[in-house]
Amino acid sequence: MVSRTRVLLLGLAVAALAITAAVLWMSRPDPKLAAVFGLGDEAADFRKTAIESRVIEAEIRTWEDRQFQLLATELSQGDGVMARLRNWIWVNVPILRDSMGSLFAQRDRRPAILKVLAMAGPRAKLADSAVEAAAMVPSGYLAEVAPVTLARIRNMDPDELPKVVPWMKRTSPTDLGYLWGFWTEVATNPPASLIPHLILSLNSKRDDGRLWAARALARFGTNAHAAAPALRRLLADPSKKVRPSAALALGSVAPEFAEEAMNCMAEQQRGNRGWTGDYANQLYMRLGESAAQAVPQLEAQLADSKERMQAGSAAVALWRIRHFVTPRMVEALAWDVEHGLQRSQIWSMEALKEIGAPAAAAAPSLERMTHHPRIYLRALASEALASVRATK
Repeated sequence: MVSRTRVLLLGLAVAALAITAAVLWMSRPDPKLAAVFGLGDEAADFRKTAIESRVIEAEIRTWEDRQFQLLATELSQGDGVMARLRNWIWVNVPILRDSMGSLFAQRDRRPAILKVLAMAGPRAKLADSAVEAAAMVPSGYLAEVAPVTLARIRNMDPDELPKVVPWMKRTSPTDLGYLWGFWTEVATNPPASLIPHLILSLNSKRDDGRLWAARALARFGTNAHAAAPALRRLLADPSKKVRPSAALALGSVAPEFAEEAMNCMAEQQRGNRGWTGDYANQLYMRLGESAAQAVPQLEAQLADSKERMQAGSAAVALWRIRHFVTPRMVEALAWDVEHGLQRSQIWSMEALKEIGAPAAAAAPSLERMTHHPRIYLRALASEALASVRATK
């Protein structure tokens, strides 16, 4: 009798272990999704996760139907209590969006899922119905991303979107800046038909709408020159969020106003650093030789140990302005390759690739980056490494 009981208990224990193992196996993070969303072990080090659009796109190109189906399933499952609370705050208490909003959003991956599906475009057709359901909801923090994802999956032009998403027809054209800005962010080559919508959005009553419209217009360069008058007005915008983006955009779309844009950016660096960040150095990179007046400021930034996180982008800007490098610049670029934010890592590797042999001292850092887990960063590091090792 005792032996039978032991056998029964042992059998139950084995069965329990088998069920537990099966559940764990079924719920394990998909490694290809982990590369983009930072699941499992990837969450321990954000530097392993794809963050910038080019890095995400390279990972998506390796996906199969399984990954898109998993995201479609998660998207269609709806939101939990925390996500519903986050949605209520977004709609009813706008003043709390920036402070408490991000905290509540941490448990809801749907905005990130929609961004990735938008980048995938027609390849994400398995998620079409789930995305359409999200796009039809006229309020909440998914409303400004889901319609773009739907349009990207269906390969639609921006002007066609209001015909498919009825609530957009009832919304003022000036209040869709975030939506059109999001489209510009997720598209490898955003269509020029977005430009008129973005220019209209520069007049949005929402700070975020003007911010996203200005940021998006900067990407079009001189093709968006028609935005220059509105952007010049935004240099004096009452929102501290908007002014740095307006200065970056103005210098990008209308280089003849470079001095005006730089003067505004210098003022923002003095009194609005929290919202200016690396926008100033991005502006100087884009202006190149026209940003010569920024050289003393960039050299000071390069020499200041407290500015180490900005030193790489300062070195890139100096290279684009003067077209020669110093050992201190190469040192800053090499450090940035391994330790900078992902966008800054990309800028530094692109600059090293342009510089070539005079930046040979950066080779060890580039060599280590050729083993990075993300496809795009590995490839860019390999190209830069070959360039700095090249001999004339």
